[in-house]
Amino acid sequence: LLVLILSIVSILTALLPVVTVPDRSMPDSSMPDNGRVDLAVTLRRINLREHRAMGWWLLNRFLFWAGLIAIRGFILGYLEDVGRYNESAAQALSGDFITLLGLGVLVVTLPAGLLSDRVGRTRIIALSSLVACVGALLLIFAHEADSLRIAAFLAGCGVGMYFSVNWALVTTLVPVQDAALFLGIANMATTLGFALGQLGGPLIDGINHVTGTFNGYYVLFGLAAVLFLLSAAAITRIDERPSGAAATVPVSPPER
Repeated sequence: LLVLILSIVSILTALLPVVTVPDRSMPDSSMPDNGRVDLAVTLRRINLREHRAMGWWLLNRFLFWAGLIAIRGFILGYLEDVGRYNESAAQALSGDFITLLGLGVLVVTLPAGLLSDRVGRTRIIALSSLVACVGALLLIFAHEADSLRIAAFLAGCGVGMYFSVNWALVTTLVPVQDAALFLGIANMATTLGFALGQLGGPLIDGINHVTGTFNGYYVLFGLAAVLFLLSAAAITRIDERPSGAAATVPVSPPER
């Protein structure tokens, strides 16, 4: 609950500058006399129907982060409750999990970025979601330490591919005249995904209480896998050229 409250506070503080700080990049006709941005005007500028690719990117970002936090945030409890590890052993194995997650990120980040320039960024992002999905599914069946380590490394590879390419893609999707505004919204999608992932705690407790088992962890990891799949489906809706640049509407040459 505390994390959810902090996430809401983060969103509100992110919105505060949008509403109160003068936007000197706006045309004079759009700037109010007092130099501050009108909220209604700002909201009308967030037109995801016009910028559908940006909308799909935001959905992908939200879903992927929710799945990632759902796994990362509750692995220690999973080891203690399901794996029956004592506190010190669970903390040690959780440390291995985080280390291998980071190793996976380190190993694939640069190759994924280079490959995305050849095959397209949306393809790499979709692949990253699928790899992370496999890692989440392995957690459902992994009860031995080595299996958990493999799952962590796979998930890390997926996260590494995602981190190296996802933000590069959004820089080609944001409208130039409202780039800062849309990039701010992108960070809000990350925050909302973080908040949704943290709701896995009440979900686990509720299912465990009703069933008298620890099946809540399996349900959460299964939902994380679904979130990764949905994030892959969302990113494939973006029309992208093989070079990695987003498709744009052709502009007629000026008349002489």
